[in-house]
Amino acid sequence: MKLATITEKTFSAHETLRHHLPLLAKAKQVFEAGDEVRFFKAPGRVNMIGEHTDYNMCPVLPCAVDKEIVFCVRQGEPGVIKLTNVEDEFEDISFSLLEDIKPYQQGHWGNYIKAGAKGIIGRCGGEKLRGFQAVISSTLPAAVGMSSSAALVVCSAQVLHDLNDLGLAKEELADICATAERFVGTAGGGMDQAACLLGRKDTFLKIDFNPLRVQRVKAPPGAEIVLCDSLARAEKSGWARGAYNRRVVECRLAMGLFKRYLAEHGESPSPMEYIGDIREDILGKGCAERVEGFLRWLRPEYDLAALAVALGGEEDAVSRDYLRINEREYLSPPADGFKPQQRFRHVYREWSRVEQAVLSLAAGDWRSFGKLMDESQESMAECYEISTPELDELCRQARQAGAFGARLTGAGFGGCVVALVARGASGEFIARLRDSFYAGEDVAGKVFVCRPSAGAGEIVLETSSS
Repeated sequence: MKLATITEKTFSAHETLRHHLPLLAKAKQVFEAGDEVRFFKAPGRVNMIGEHTDYNMCPVLPCAVDKEIVFCVRQGEPGVIKLTNVEDEFEDISFSLLEDIKPYQQGHWGNYIKAGAKGIIGRCGGEKLRGFQAVISSTLPAAVGMSSSAALVVCSAQVLHDLNDLGLAKEELADICATAERFVGTAGGGMDQAACLLGRKDTFLKIDFNPLRVQRVKAPPGAEIVLCDSLARAEKSGWARGAYNRRVVECRLAMGLFKRYLAEHGESPSPMEYIGDIREDILGKGCAERVEGFLRWLRPEYDLAALAVALGGEEDAVSRDYLRINEREYLSPPADGFKPQQRFRHVYREWSRVEQAVLSLAAGDWRSFGKLMDESQESMAECYEISTPELDELCRQARQAGAFGARLTGAGFGGCVVALVARGASGEFIARLRDSFYAGEDVAGKVFVCRPSAGAGEIVLETSSS
């Protein structure tokens, strides 16, 4: 539709776009009145349970939420992408699809746009792709664990996909975006992108990996989801990136050690790469017993030399085979040693909590679901060491304020807590948190009810005749 035909009244009447009025004003500054424009959205996500399990090919239980990034798009020069952000703090960017796409400096917002484009090019080629120009708006807070980064990757890929009629299934697009986000230097899994693309209103997604499979689970009608900002930033592009990548490596080391443990006990199982491969159809009966024996066999921490001995190789081989982050980087051994035992314990038991959570939801037992959330938080604090004092305290006070369960959501090291409260009780819950954790300060934009929502795609906008 032509930009000139879109009025503020039309935007205000739309369920999503009414929250993005500055986008229309900015688009009318950047584009011509006669330009044909389209609108696309990519929502954030909240992970209810199953943290740091996705890159281990174990299931997760997230939902897409009603906060999103929106692109107003016009077709641009062939092979060129240009973007303008509504927020002036983000500089305009422009790059070519016909040249090797190099990242901006670490932490630059444009790297996520480039990642989405690079993913599409890697799957479909870039020689004939139509470029685009877009103005971007967001109601999705950054660095709070709601995956604003994945939303940027997904939205840029979705726009390129739809403008070029590429015809890929959403599951395939999710896989492309998950791989593509590693361009920014984070060795993550596929949860964020799958939740962003495959979300559905009032629905949680139980997502399994390798291959990607989705089971849709009705959100509990008797409960509400409340997001609470710990006020500690969770910048995956900053120091937390290294801490996140460390845990990816430690899980990889855990699997190498698990196979070594099996070999020492006379077993030669089928090839296994991920913790999610520890299943009876691969390993045979008795998985739980093997896992408990393995956890006793492991040491609490290892330096590189001890890993080389345990894995039966040389230090250089361990570095080459296990410490790679991406094609450019390797993880430096941490000063406090690698901790594969603790990381493995969290992931394997978190996998079980996801399965139990789905059963609790099916039975309408959100109180049991809340208990699983609390157990998950304890494991993330003690075994995975991704919680912070702020997150721990916020979880404690959320339970005191009436939550059935509360846990950090996202990569950790800061960000948000997700709390499950009785339907109709969110107002009182928020008020109690305001008076306790937030010391009476205004909590607008810091604590809010989140609703499971539809996934990424084009926004169909009806123009107003008046």
